[in-house]
Amino acid sequence: MVDLVPIYLLKKKFADAETTLKNCLTLPPPNSFNHHKTLIYQALLGFYSNKPKIAQHAYKVAHTTPTKFESTVIDQRWHLIKGYLALYHKLGLIQFDQPFRLQSFLNIPEAQGNHNQKANLIILELLHLLTDKNYPKFFAKLERVEAFISKRFKAHEYKRTRYFLRMLKAVVKGNYHGKLVLAHAEKQSKLLAKSTENLNVDTIEREIVPYEILWDLVIKQLR
Repeated sequence: MVDLVPIYLLKKKFADAETTLKNCLTLPPPNSFNHHKTLIYQALLGFYSNKPKIAQHAYKVAHTTPTKFESTVIDQRWHLIKGYLALYHKLGLIQFDQPFRLQSFLNIPEAQGNHNQKANLIILELLHLLTDKNYPKFFAKLERVEAFISKRFKAHEYKRTRYFLRMLKAVVKGNYHGKLVLAHAEKQSKLLAKSTENLNVDTIEREIVPYEILWDLVIKQLR
């Protein structure tokens, strides 16, 4: 039943996703693998429905007591969710009390061939640098974006990642002015919007927070 949640999220049937998750959370033992899997989907519901406090709650429940299993996949997913929650905290949208330092956050073992993880880490670094107004490092990181695209994100399934990364390049081209940035990002933004016609459940694995929502957060902090 819980595997229906990604479909509900993509179709923006958030009430159905919430009901399904509420039922599924009562089934597995607390802090079991399946319990954490369900809580991760609950966190995604918070991000996809633009209600980050739901994601914050799921994270808190998952980390209240030690887990009863070992799973690199689950650990990596919570790590990325923490990065987005810390970003929302910096933007004043939630109160996330977990310690967060960007360099320590980025200094984790990279899963071999896990391009989804790499995409999220690159995007999180860029968004945190922008939010911190660390423009020199933000610019320097953007200078490497095309190399990352060429090496990691050339496949068809990463087209939305390519569009979003190139939209972020427009932030510098537009000199951090909202209207100019939107103008420079227009082509890639239209491609991103069009790509929603072909979303599938793999998108949920790649985009912990939908790129459209992240872009809105970017634009709101520009001049």
